[in-house]
Amino acid sequence: MNYDYKPINSETPWDFRKTVNIQNLKIEYKQMIEVCQGGPCVGNLYINDVEIQSGKMFGGPFLMSGECLYIPLFVRKFSTTGFQLFCWNLTKQTFLIGTQILPLIRLDRIDGDEIHYSIGNKMSDKKITLISEFLNYTPSLQRKDHSSQNWIIFILLLNLM
Repeated sequence: MNYDYKPINSETPWDFRKTVNIQNLKIEYKQMIEVCQGGPCVGNLYINDVEIQSGKMFGGPFLMSGECLYIPLFVRKFSTTGFQLFCWNLTKQTFLIGTQILPLIRLDRIDGDEIHYSIGNKMSDKKITLISEFLNYTPSLQRKDHSSQNWIIFILLLNLM
């Protein structure tokens, strides 16, 4: 099934819709928190009342195109905190990570094979060019373990224009 969704222009990582219904999908954030006082909001992601990547926190707003949901994944490590672009394939129930850890990812739009976003609060346009293998990616082994060593990393070309 093909889905297309772009947030309304007024949505930001601090203020975005917590529940979105698109065709037969209900995409919802639960257990919302601020990353820090005055920081962006993150929460657990649910699609049709099923939690995606239990224990992981996601920011907003998200984008959708084709069978994929693109959403900022909140990452907190010992010495690094930030966001990575996370792609969830709605049909195959698989995911990919698409960027290094960035201070903030503010998704804007998808044009053809490019995801436009900005880093931080500034709306300076950056883009990721999707590689065709990413769009048609099928893992050779379906992984049910969600531990960090089993995260599937894929390569995207990061154009810092």
